[in-house]
Amino acid sequence: MKEHRAIFEIVDLNSWRKLGVAAPGRNEKYWFVNHFGDEWLFKIPKVGTTEHVSEKLAYEIAKLVGIKAAETEFATYKGRLGTVSKNFVEVDKGENLIEMLDLIQKMQPGYDPELMKDTWTGREYSLELVIDVIRATKEALITYVMQYLIFDALIGNSDRHHGNWGIIYSAFI
Repeated sequence: MKEHRAIFEIVDLNSWRKLGVAAPGRNEKYWFVNHFGDEWLFKIPKVGTTEHVSEKLAYEIAKLVGIKAAETEFATYKGRLGTVSKNFVEVDKGENLIEMLDLIQKMQPGYDPELMKDTWTGREYSLELVIDVIRATKEALITYVMQYLIFDALIGNSDRHHGNWGIIYSAFI
């Protein structure tokens, strides 16, 4: 019988410290702290899906094409398989993650995240809205946003919405 060797390591989170707060979102997610003090987000895929494989492959492809992405590894916790992604926000350097939803609602106060549109104006979530929000925030970020949208097209990611991306802001810049 031929022996199979794993291509990727599977991180065992059982010895890591689990933080008490689950991250917001549709899937089950938990923050953990490893032995070096780094925070990692453990995501458990929906039953019957291979979302964890897509997460890991997206990270590996991002590395190959030179797109910045959160370091992502396969992981297990109490027998459950998923992915764990390193927190990329460097708080000690004055960084803060501002989610796209917050930026949109600042510019469009009537924006309803459930409806994905501004109930006051009728404007729906779209690439045009994202570009307008980025321009109002910082014009120079447009190139980066477009790179990520092209990357999403490359890997077939159709889940880029206001709740799963944002901008890292540094108070020291």
